[in-house]
Parts: sequence; structure tokens; C-alpha cells
Amino acid sequence: MLKKLTSAILKHIEENIIIYFLILLSFVVGISSGAFTSSALSGQENNQLLSHIEKLFSVVNSYEIDSLSVLKQSLQSNFIFGIFMWILGIGILWIPVVLGIVALRGFIIGFSA
Repeated sequence: MLKKLTSAILKHIEENIIIYFLILLSFVVGISSGAFTSSALSGQENNQLLSHIEKLFSVVNSYEIDSLSVLKQSLQSNFIFGIFMWILGIGILWIPVVLGIVALRGFIIGFSA
């Protein structure tokens, strides 16, 4: 059973290698551009950004946060986003939008790293 599943997954990846490559490339470009953008910030801009982040965390720390509800909300939001991406991926005209969203998520990760 496990061998059959593994072979089916490998076959799927081999058949769609170009799509996986484009998505991975879009994600890496997003990460790179986010990292370059964050390193290009001037000292004053960096201090302002850190000040805003510190204010955000001070507000968040002043409230009691239920970890389970945050987890549920995060899973729900990501599930809805995944369904949205899947629906967009059905139409061939929406592929650039999907690649742009993947690049944007990569940019956010690269900027925050």
C-alpha cells in the first residue's frame, strides 16, 4: 500500500515537474527580493519598523490569548486560502495570479528573516 502511494506521488511529480519548478522559482524569487528589500532599509526606516513591531507586541502581550482559538483561526484561514488557490489554479488564466501570491508569501518570509 505504501509503495503504491509513493509511486503514485513520484509519478505525479514527474508529470508536473514544470509546474512545481515554476512555483518553487516564484517562491525563491519572493524570498530573495524580500531579503534584499529588508537589507536595503536605511537605519531610520529600520528603527521605525522595529518601533512599530515593539508596539504591536506590547499590545498583544497585554491581552490573554487562547492558544487553541489562535490555532483554530490559523488553520481555518489557511484552509480557506488553500481552497481559494486551488480554485484559481483550475483556470489557466489565473496561473500568473497564483504565482504572484506564492511570490508575495515568499517576499513576506524573506523580509521577516
